[in-house]
Amino acid sequence: MKQNKLRQLYKSGKLGIGMLIGLPTATMVDMAGCAGLSYVTLDTEHCSYDLSVLENMVSAADTRGIATLVRLYAPDPYMIAKVLDIGVDGLKFSKVETKEDAENIVKFCRLPPEGERSPEPATRSAGYGTFARDEYTRLANDTVVVVGIDTKKGLDNVDAIVNVPGVDAVSVGPSDMSWSLGVSKDSPEFMDAVKRIHKSTRAAGKTSIGIVYSPEQIGEWLLRDPNIRVYQWAADRLNITRFLQEGINKANTIAAKYIS
Repeated sequence: MKQNKLRQLYKSGKLGIGMLIGLPTATMVDMAGCAGLSYVTLDTEHCSYDLSVLENMVSAADTRGIATLVRLYAPDPYMIAKVLDIGVDGLKFSKVETKEDAENIVKFCRLPPEGERSPEPATRSAGYGTFARDEYTRLANDTVVVVGIDTKKGLDNVDAIVNVPGVDAVSVGPSDMSWSLGVSKDSPEFMDAVKRIHKSTRAAGKTSIGIVYSPEQIGEWLLRDPNIRVYQWAADRLNITRFLQEGINKANTIAAKYIS
């Protein structure tokens, strides 16, 4: 029986490290799988790939056995249905600010009678018609829902949001939240907001997702709270650029010893 890989990761209690993928190519997803990542977050909010490219990226993740989470900016029922028809493990929504926002998201992600998503058995998510109705419904309604609490308004309503049935996990967008609060990412105000959100998330029995920019930061998070086990390690473009930049700087330093 097919299982939702992302939900299995959340329930396992094991360390799960993923990465935000912005480069519009299945090769990047394939590389992430080869490198040992647990999941990928495919970014349709800030990146340019279309649904056909997204489907190829999801297929690459399935081949490598890693979970797929797709980030959407808005809870548009049409876009939600199109992405879920591809057969992803979960959806992540940015800037969820109210209980009503979260309830609508869950409703749009579920087939009737649990929600309002339109069923279509001929899609990839239903095995192109090979899944029995009950199996298709079970898989469809097991879609993982991740909400991003990324603004001051969302912070003010955090308890109501995280307790919505069907919300499975919560993340905090560092850039969005720091801009919304009018502070830097290393300010006490920002750190207090992140702590408050994750405390509320765990109290509701949901999964917290930490967003980090280096492997060392995972250690810092675990030192503060060893119960947070799922992390997003920055983004592919950022990680690749930093790797190249560090390599070039190191090469220039070494070369300077021999070139006057």
